[in-house]
Amino acid sequence: MDCIERKDRMAISDVEKGGRKVKFKSNAKYNEEPKTGSIFALEYNSLKIVIHKYVGYGDTLFLNCNTLGIYNYNLGTEDFEEAVRKAKEVVMREAKKIREDAYRFCADGKIEFDRY
Repeated sequence: MDCIERKDRMAISDVEKGGRKVKFKSNAKYNEEPKTGSIFALEYNSLKIVIHKYVGYGDTLFLNCNTLGIYNYNLGTEDFEEAVRKAKEVVMREAKKIREDAYRFCADGKIEFDRY
């Protein structure tokens, strides 16, 4: 990861994959490398993805994605690039479930009522 610029007191870092860069904000201190942070949030993403360390678990990285209802998912690694790869798998799996549920909802033309 390379520090790109300083913005809102968080360093902006990037992970390059296939010619495209995924930019994360890091909470690293101003004079330290962005990878030394403990919270890494995607800067421009409606999913609100955050990869972070969790107190009491050392340097193991976890995933939060409020939009998909993922909270403190243990990615099982301390390596940031591996954590990003695993986070992508988790996000795609959860998005697939939502897509399938949405399809069933939209495809069903019947409306029924039931009591709780």
